[in-house]
Amino acid sequence: MLLGLAMAARVIAADAGAGAQPVPRDLLQRAPPGLPASLHARFDAGLAIFNTPFQAGATVPRRVSGLGPRYNSEACDACHNSGGRGSVPEGPEQPVQATVHARVRDPNTASSRAYVMRLGAIPGIAADARVRVIWFSREGRYADGEPYTLREPRLELSMPRADLMEIEATSLRIPTSLAGLGLLQAIPQTSLCPATGHNTDGLTGRCALVRDVHGRLRMGRFGWKATQADVESQTADALATEMGIVTRWHAPP
Repeated sequence: MLLGLAMAARVIAADAGAGAQPVPRDLLQRAPPGLPASLHARFDAGLAIFNTPFQAGATVPRRVSGLGPRYNSEACDACHNSGGRGSVPEGPEQPVQATVHARVRDPNTASSRAYVMRLGAIPGIAADARVRVIWFSREGRYADGEPYTLREPRLELSMPRADLMEIEATSLRIPTSLAGLGLLQAIPQTSLCPATGHNTDGLTGRCALVRDVHGRLRMGRFGWKATQADVESQTADALATEMGIVTRWHAPP
């Protein structure tokens, strides 16, 4: 699926520069032109998983089972609609399809850590909390006197579960587009992180190294802060964190 998204992104970029017709909204869910026949089955399998609403329960078919007990959405497509970016609700009564990140404090150790809140839960289980997004406007003027208005989203949390650690701060993050991730992974690590620490353009720096799902030490490229080494690791982490789905590599936090 992600390979297909990456190749479709190339088609979009080429068409945009050629003054082509408007791009169909479902283009990122189509097998891109030129995809080798040997990869069509993998593309279709990935697309099916991406669009599958997962469920919980002993009688649920195995291929769609495993949701929860806490989650943010039942399907990948719910937040990354058609492989694109997510959205923020325009009013407090609309469902939150963005990710709510929090900093929580452990009263036993007095230490803080990052935590992704799960706003949904299977029957009989309490979600982390209920969240509403309320917009506030801030007005001001530029240096030349021209007025402007900024909208600021604020989170209103209610009914936090009893065993949730103390919440110190929260932030709202929009799910990112998936287009082009396969192209990013295709760049050799040595091109981005030379052994000498110096790029050919004279820039210097240090690459962040993380463990992938197979335990290999590699450069971080994916996730909000480049904490995942490849698409496979990022997908496993997202399934566990956002949907509560256990894979061979990753269990929910």
